[in-house]
Amino acid sequence: RRAMPEALSALATVRRLGETLGDPDLTEFADVADGMIATIDGRVREGIETIARVAVTAEREGREESGVTAYRNAGYMALLSMDYAAASRMLDAGRRYADAIEQSHCAHVMAGTSAGVAWADGRWTDAVTEAGQAMADRGCRRGAEIARWALAYTALGRGETAAATAEVIR
Repeated sequence: RRAMPEALSALATVRRLGETLGDPDLTEFADVADGMIATIDGRVREGIETIARVAVTAEREGREESGVTAYRNAGYMALLSMDYAAASRMLDAGRRYADAIEQSHCAHVMAGTSAGVAWADGRWTDAVTEAGQAMADRGCRRGAEIARWALAYTALGRGETAAATAEVIR
């Protein structure tokens, strides 16, 4: 419904609760969600920068779950917003961080998202390779579904309509 004012109000409540409890992960959750809302609302640079700031801060302070999740969300939102340079930066940093802390869920989503960035960058062979690896890893359904986008878009770009359709309706 794009009920942005209501969402922002709810997030303000979450942020206040996090501040009251002294829970930086909770306040950062609100910040990431604010960034995602800003991105959806068309303030792409502001939104991605907000999410990226959370990722870098959480990583620096050793809050692994908040950090890797923020990298994942920044890369994904940047891909959806067609800011492929930002997506690439966030995904590269996020995948490095996920590997360092051995966090597989967000790493898998970022692998699928990276395949989408490779497609958008015109590196279709890389997109197919990365998507295939993300699907073979079987880390999570979401990562595999995002990887399928890259396969479908690449097939469509190559004029392979049946293959593109098959990826989309799996």
